[in-house]
Amino acid sequence: MDYLTQQFISVSNRLRKELTMLRQSIDSFRDQEERQYQEDQARSRLEQPPIRIQAEIQEPPAIASDKHSRENRNFGVQVALTLATLLTFVAAAIYAGIAKRQLCIFERQQATMDNTFKQVQEQTTLLTKQARVMIAVLRPTPGINPESAEVEIDLANDGRLPASDIRGDIEITKRMLPNDNAGNTIGHWVFYLPDLISNPATGPQSQKRLIYLSKMDVERIKQTQLTVRMQGEISYLNGLDADRKSIPVCYELVWVQTANGQVLDSGAATCQELPARLKMALDVKRVRDSIH
Repeated sequence: MDYLTQQFISVSNRLRKELTMLRQSIDSFRDQEERQYQEDQARSRLEQPPIRIQAEIQEPPAIASDKHSRENRNFGVQVALTLATLLTFVAAAIYAGIAKRQLCIFERQQATMDNTFKQVQEQTTLLTKQARVMIAVLRPTPGINPESAEVEIDLANDGRLPASDIRGDIEITKRMLPNDNAGNTIGHWVFYLPDLISNPATGPQSQKRLIYLSKMDVERIKQTQLTVRMQGEISYLNGLDADRKSIPVCYELVWVQTANGQVLDSGAATCQELPARLKMALDVKRVRDSIH
């Protein structure tokens, strides 16, 4: 409920109370006049002897004048009451018109504000998307190649701004399959790169070789008896935010080949997907080996 509506209701209630009090005053005045008139009539009958009226009854001039005065007063009160009621309805109509006009103005202003707010939101969202497209986004790609006995990691910047202050902390462990969950640490690599610019056309911008595997480990990997895990974190500044962005690193080797040397699956899988991926490849290996 707006301010004008509240004021209109308040004025209407005030006018209603005043009209009620006016009616009560009029009724009280009429009662008093009627009592006075009855008392005057009674007093007049007591003071004067009964008069035999033979032709017609004429009121004394004083009583007629008093009655005429009362009628004039009553008429004036009725006129005042009528005018007050009429003014009340006029005031109500004026307040209603003002309230309706103010409501229309408010609705137009509200629509304008909503439209402006929507445009600001759209522009903010667009600018945020454009900024997010431009920021540096590092993408690590691990590589574990039993043929060359190399464990390596490639870093690519998929954004448009250069990544800076790149820091990595990665631990390399080897586990005997299928039950060695703890593994044996064979290398721990901490590296730093000052920056890495974006150039998607040329592929990964930095390649780091982590460690070389022994020939025995390579043979065990080919026989699916050994797997190598790379686990750690890479952090950097993306060129827009002040806080460092962190990338968790957890990859493990998948290498399954048949008895005749056909490789069914190879490369690095995330630590979460490794068990299912390895099981699927081993199931295919058993089928292939049974055929041959």
